[in-house]
Amino acid sequence: MPCAPCWRRARSRASVPIGSATGSTRCRTTIRRSWSRWPPDPGPVCAARAFGARRQCGAARRRRLFRRPANAHILQRADGRPLSSTAGAPGMSKTALLALLVALAAAVAAGGGVYLWRAGDEAHRAGATRTTGKALIGGPFALVDHTGKARTEKDLLGRFAVVNFGFTNCPDVCPATLQTISDALELMGPAAQRIRPVFVSVDPDRDTPERLKAYREAFDERILMLTGSEAAVARAAKAYKVGYNRMKPAEDGSYMVNHTALIYLMGPDGGYITHFP
Repeated sequence: MPCAPCWRRARSRASVPIGSATGSTRCRTTIRRSWSRWPPDPGPVCAARAFGARRQCGAARRRRLFRRPANAHILQRADGRPLSSTAGAPGMSKTALLALLVALAAAVAAGGGVYLWRAGDEAHRAGATRTTGKALIGGPFALVDHTGKARTEKDLLGRFAVVNFGFTNCPDVCPATLQTISDALELMGPAAQRIRPVFVSVDPDRDTPERLKAYREAFDERILMLTGSEAAVARAAKAYKVGYNRMKPAEDGSYMVNHTALIYLMGPDGGYITHFP
């Protein structure tokens, strides 16, 4: 059975009489059939249909995509309170998740070239953005990972990199996006071995390697988490055209960080391919 919003919309469409003022001459069966096809934007109504699981309602799909990690106690709001839930967080849309899977799977299977461009076309139709030429996104950086090991842009070469920026005190968008990337890696199966997921903190004062290591336990273990000095993070953010700024602290000293919330897909050569909202 479809979820309630889908059922109501299907019922309202089926109730349109043949030859009505709308000019439609399709029978009720045809109308119902057209609704069962992939909607142009599944959104929060019934995202499961976009993946072919038509008997699973959208609510169940959302619970799986944005499930609360078992150790979510390490995710805290800026005021120090624990994150209540990642369910329903804005994060990356399910359409964009599909776009990410399409682009990554095609890129891994083909190894680049025209197939990557076609993958970009599919991703663009599903919600991603692609440029017509090589964008000036990406470049040199010198950071440290969650183990304290020094990392540079050379560590991303040889695999497709999925790069996004955020901070561990982010209450919703960052954990939801990382969970979506984790789910995408799981759905890709063995093909995910050619992917290097990267999370760069824009809050180096609080996001030490130790904190990133604890934060990473809530998500896929293949995610490389990076931090560094204020200057090093600023250089990395500038290379990826990421803007961020620290908000005015609260009375207790806690603060939030506004930042660009995009996911960048980079090629094995370090070149920009596309990005996702």
